[in-house]
Amino acid sequence: MPYTTLVAGTTITASWANANVRDQTIPVFASAATRDSSVTSPIEGMHAYTSDTNTLWFYTGSAWLFQSGPPPRFRLTGGGAGQTGVVTATNTNCTWANGTEVTDTEAAIAIGTGVFTCPAALAGRWLFEYSVAYDANGTGVRYAWLSHSAGPRLYGRMNMINLNAAAGELLSASAEIVLAAAETVVVVVHQTSGANRTVNTSADQYFQGRYVGPA
Repeated sequence: MPYTTLVAGTTITASWANANVRDQTIPVFASAATRDSSVTSPIEGMHAYTSDTNTLWFYTGSAWLFQSGPPPRFRLTGGGAGQTGVVTATNTNCTWANGTEVTDTEAAIAIGTGVFTCPAALAGRWLFEYSVAYDANGTGVRYAWLSHSAGPRLYGRMNMINLNAAAGELLSASAEIVLAAAETVVVVVHQTSGANRTVNTSADQYFQGRYVGPA
């Protein structure tokens, strides 16, 4: 688009105003959905502000990307029905029945499944944290980690052997993971022996993530 300095005698036409006013200002929309339905053909370099999340976005030519504002984040908490029963020698994805989404993750996580899917607009670095607690058991080793769909790495892996049947294990860790669009992160739990265990039975157990910035 042109960048024009007005001079005396300039005729303001609809096409001129669209290119020099509409496309060179920052429009305000109620939400990202409203932005997308209103601006069906954004152009590279365009900015937009969404008031529901107090977020400034810019268009790269192919996608809207987060630029500034409160960092998109989510927090899922444990407690209630639908939590994970950990079977010996089986990797099990954690579920979080009481989870809540905060700010704008563009429906990136389905509460109860615990699988975070990175939106295209928020591809980049994410900081994830988790805390899971196993029921007491006197045998075996308990594990927890963050699993990234893009590779075999185990992020934030913790393990603990319980030699006292009167107590359980609390495993907490964090990791920064670089995500591309549609890649996923989930908390995985595992135990080497003992009866099936239950995790995430209280609200102080959680899985949360926060957008840090571009990769």
